[in-house]
Amino acid sequence: MGVVWNIEKDVFQFEVFKPDKPATKRGILSAISSLYDPMGFVCPVVLKAKRIMQRLWKLQLAWDDPVPECELAHWERWKSELCALTQVQIPRCHFQLHGKIKEISLHQFSDASDEGYGMCSYLRFVYEDGSIQCSFLIGKSKAMSVRPISIPRLELQAATLSARIYQVCREELTYKIDRVVFWTDSQTALQYIKNESKRFHTYVANGVAEIREMTSPDQWRHCPGKMNPADDASRGLKPQKLIDQHRW
Repeated sequence: MGVVWNIEKDVFQFEVFKPDKPATKRGILSAISSLYDPMGFVCPVVLKAKRIMQRLWKLQLAWDDPVPECELAHWERWKSELCALTQVQIPRCHFQLHGKIKEISLHQFSDASDEGYGMCSYLRFVYEDGSIQCSFLIGKSKAMSVRPISIPRLELQAATLSARIYQVCREELTYKIDRVVFWTDSQTALQYIKNESKRFHTYVANGVAEIREMTSPDQWRHCPGKMNPADDASRGLKPQKLIDQHRW
């Protein structure tokens, strides 16, 4: 299962086979790992499966123990919905419109929830005729740690992940990026990052230090949660959502 390139349409698509693995912790982990998605096109969908796996860890099952009925129902539903991913199409070329480009900006969104945390990157092209086009670049999502972490700290982890992915984008992109903006819906994370005087506990201080090594505080801005696409990376999506012109 994974990404394929449709040469005729010049788009990335997904080739999906329903996982034929036993309903055990070992089988479920194998099925999740078999979905090849290096750019994170469908990472909100994979997050749902990661959450199932995480709950199995909490039950302290052996690798080949049968999955309890309640989790088995979630797993079977996730597998049955996977075929919808074959309808997802992502343009390979970032800029689709014709005309001279006036400005290229990179926008990094991050978010966290009690399900997990994640980020997504978009390139925004402004053309001389005033038209604007945005293109999905990369996404990442991680399930909530087995050990409970507060949402403000998870928001900071998401922001740190966003800064790390920015470093990768900066090294790999060949475009001249005129502006970089980091978006989060967490006012607490913004206060952490923009703080100039208060001393934090080690966990927060280390996260803030890493972010400030790679970004400038004035690049960070607030984005309402309802407008933040990274919310999907932190909460997960059903496959059908991705083919209905979803904001992701």
